[in-house]
Amino acid sequence: MRDDSVAPDAEPTGAPELAGRREARATQLPFGRACTVLSLVWLVFFLYAETDLAAWLDQRLPGALSRLTGWKFTLVPPASDTGLAHLLFAVALATLSLPQFGRRREAAVPVYDWLVLAGAIAAAIYLVVFRANLAIGNGLSPEVDLFAGAAGVLVLLFAVQRALGTPAFLVATVFVVLAGFGEAALQPQAAPTGGEQPSLLRVYWLGDRGVFGRPFDIAISLIMPLVLFGSLWLKAGVGIYFAKLAAACFGGRDGGAGKATVTASLLSACYAPSARANTQRILPATVPLMEGTGFRRDAALTIARAASAHAQLAPPIMAGAIILIADHTGVSIARIALHAILPVTMAYIALYLFVHFNAERNRIAGLPTRPVAPNRLQNFASLAVWGLVTCALVAGLAFGHAWLAAHMPGATGPLSFTAWALIYISLLWSASRRPDLYQDEPGAPVAELAPLGATLGSGLYLLLPLFFLVLETAGADRPAGMSMLYCAALAGGIVITHHPVKALFRGQYDYVGTALLRGARDLVGGMVCAVRAATPVVIAAAACGLVLASASLSGIDGWLVSRAEYLATHHWLLAPALGAGLAMVLAAGMPTAIGYLLLSALVVPVVSAGGGSVPAVTTHLFVLYMCIVASDPLFRRATLPLLAVPFVFIANPELLLIGVEPLRVPVVAATAVLGAVAMASAIHRHLVVTNRLWETAALALIALTLLHPGLWLGGPNRDLVYIPALMTMGAIWLLQLRRQT
Repeated sequence: MRDDSVAPDAEPTGAPELAGRREARATQLPFGRACTVLSLVWLVFFLYAETDLAAWLDQRLPGALSRLTGWKFTLVPPASDTGLAHLLFAVALATLSLPQFGRRREAAVPVYDWLVLAGAIAAAIYLVVFRANLAIGNGLSPEVDLFAGAAGVLVLLFAVQRALGTPAFLVATVFVVLAGFGEAALQPQAAPTGGEQPSLLRVYWLGDRGVFGRPFDIAISLIMPLVLFGSLWLKAGVGIYFAKLAAACFGGRDGGAGKATVTASLLSACYAPSARANTQRILPATVPLMEGTGFRRDAALTIARAASAHAQLAPPIMAGAIILIADHTGVSIARIALHAILPVTMAYIALYLFVHFNAERNRIAGLPTRPVAPNRLQNFASLAVWGLVTCALVAGLAFGHAWLAAHMPGATGPLSFTAWALIYISLLWSASRRPDLYQDEPGAPVAELAPLGATLGSGLYLLLPLFFLVLETAGADRPAGMSMLYCAALAGGIVITHHPVKALFRGQYDYVGTALLRGARDLVGGMVCAVRAATPVVIAAAACGLVLASASLSGIDGWLVSRAEYLATHHWLLAPALGAGLAMVLAAGMPTAIGYLLLSALVVPVVSAGGGSVPAVTTHLFVLYMCIVASDPLFRRATLPLLAVPFVFIANPELLLIGVEPLRVPVVAATAVLGAVAMASAIHRHLVVTNRLWETAALALIALTLLHPGLWLGGPNRDLVYIPALMTMGAIWLLQLRRQT
């Protein structure tokens, strides 16, 4: 480790770029600078339009201007024009930053890219100028309306191909073609005035289920603030902190580099907008480290990608999908997090065992530790102390805020701000007593791992945004998007202040000015990275609206439900299987939250057709799992448990703790954990040593029994099937221990 306070040029890990694709045009002048300026302009417009700033200014400035000029002014942009502006910003950034075909490395933007931009601007201007006429009839003419609507759809499809890849482009194109040749789309819709107009422009660009429908609103109001929060939090150094913390916990064990990668990805679930973005962020640093300790390259890539996919399932954020599931089902966020705990635990146990079995077979040692280091008991004691302090801190903040809101509502804001500031300064003082963490060079060997206590204490202040996020999500009355913006403001404050304040505590007064400049540079860089990471999300939301409108026009959504109901009459499992297959196709390349919105409209009814007794939260979690697998598909043994877990809990909702009595929770949890171990052992053909064929078959049967006991025995006595299953599993374990010796 080194003292980062004397290395102002060291940079923390940045947020993912546009869809994680590295392109030369995004960094070469003048287009790299143009993209940066365009990103900042978009962010300023977003903050102005989506917060109370526009209304606050509208109450003050227009009155003075009206008195001076005699004209009426308003500073609040119309909601319809605001959405169109957001989409134009996203299309422009994607066009300037990403090529349409392949990975060319020229600095100049091709002519057809300028034509795409011109088409987008022309279609937007037409929609703005003639919006009132289009709402009641036609614009210039039905033919011009059709041409403008088709041009807008083509531009959007080109942007989808750039930002999300060919699979998402093909899905959107197929749905548009189905709608275009569908009988419902070919018939013109009657306008309210009695006239007729083509349905294309009205349904896609003016309808409630079109491009600017609910997915687009969610992307702007919720996902963009979440991405901004995550990007600024990363710039503060939380990515480095989580990586070092994971390495300190698990790096010294067999296969420690792989286990640390899995743990760091789990911790990163708080700020990663999608599995693909998380993968692109962690691959450059983790894969060389795993290869350096003995993992094969294909195994290292598998671990990194699977860990990124698993991270999207972890509470409390679940890539923003937990808020959407709560909105769809009416179940509270805290209860959904409780339902999701056991399945994600099972998936992570299976992934950790994949890493462990790989290390055992290939004799992969852990990362080097210090020659004189605390023993394991001292390490865990240090972790327990910090954990207790953290829990007490969160509980004190929660109860203190609730008490202030009930007894002193007028002073809640100032007193809460003072409390957070004092805690932040105290944690910064503690962190200043230790060397700063820094980003390792990709592929560089690790000299030694720092002790867990020192690593934890060096960046505990970086966890304050997480505590604030949990308190805001669980207890605040404000909208979720506004809560994310408050969290982003807290993360931005840390970005600017943590280096200068630590320099003051260390007595490095000459470095304070440089540290302030570094913080300002990191803040701007974090905002630019946030906008670029949000660009594919906004384009994906528009494409989601396009697909939903096309499905409604063509009637394919109703047809899918009818097919699922027919299949369910033969076997209840066929409807979820059909839903899983559809999810793999429809959500390919989609960010997690937007893909979930698409699947919740098209696939949830399909899965629900398998049986009316399945709870709503079960089907929505099932769809979320399928969405995450489809967002970055990796069909190998490492992800087979991730595919199997949703089918298990849809067959046995007890694994979601639905309808489980409190006294039975330990039994369900213990059997779920052991079932996950048996499932992973059967899939990877390893427990203590390599399995024999009969042992693999027996472990598969044991996993099925532990995870779904009702398959063999129903009623109150079904727990009896656990006894022979656990006895057989213990016998296999003892036999393999004997073979090992």
